[in-house]
Amino acid sequence: MWRQTIRIVLSVAVITGCGGKAAPEAPPGAKTQAWAQEEILLQLKELREDVSKLQQDAEAARAMNARITALESAVARDAGAGAAAGREILLGEAAPRGSAGAKVAVVEFTDFECPYCARHFREVFPKIKADFIDTGRIRYYVRNYPLDFHANAKPAAIATVCAGKAGGKYWQMHDRLFSRAGALNADLYTAAARELGLDAQKFATCLSDLPTSQRIDADVQYAQTVGVSGTPKFFVGRIQGNKIVDAVEFSGARSFEVFQAAIDSRLRSP
Repeated sequence: MWRQTIRIVLSVAVITGCGGKAAPEAPPGAKTQAWAQEEILLQLKELREDVSKLQQDAEAARAMNARITALESAVARDAGAGAAAGREILLGEAAPRGSAGAKVAVVEFTDFECPYCARHFREVFPKIKADFIDTGRIRYYVRNYPLDFHANAKPAAIATVCAGKAGGKYWQMHDRLFSRAGALNADLYTAAARELGLDAQKFATCLSDLPTSQRIDADVQYAQTVGVSGTPKFFVGRIQGNKIVDAVEFSGARSFEVFQAAIDSRLRSP
């Protein structure tokens, strides 16, 4: 822009200089200088307006972030205080992750093609694992809720169950499939089984085994009886035999702070 202004200024100067007499009331140089100053002032005005808009956008972004933080804090407080508490959720045949001595558990109903489930796995689950599972404070269970419009979700769920049956590698398969959630297919399941050192024949037989498919269907049917209609869905409660009691529930990909508040409240329960 400045180079263009200079070129225009020089062009005007050349034209004025080669075009004959200047008006006696204003020398050519004075006219050119006044025009250039007006152009600069106009550009400065536009820049100030741009800066003002950027400042407003930044303030709006800060306000939105503050609102999001406040809402998440409110949800965390509700979870910790026992909002929607009192549920009993069966653990079923889900493979546990964590210490057998833990008194609190998280039960997740998941779908391997659900982007929000994948987001939870990437962003929040590692923090839960580090703070609560690896320290022996809770157990973590996953039950399946493959949605009808996710064609690869049920086969992926079957593959994780078969990894558990064929070699006790349920969680290893679970993590691998969520890490490759955008590329789920039969070849991936077979390759993952081979990499995990599973018995190839047992794994292949399990994949086509009717009882394995029925186990996934049973998870879905049970989930619907406790109000699950989408994924991910979470319940946090105290372990009592093959169920959790006094459970709080929440849906969708939530922040770590929401889980932290709910878990801490149940750990403090008698």
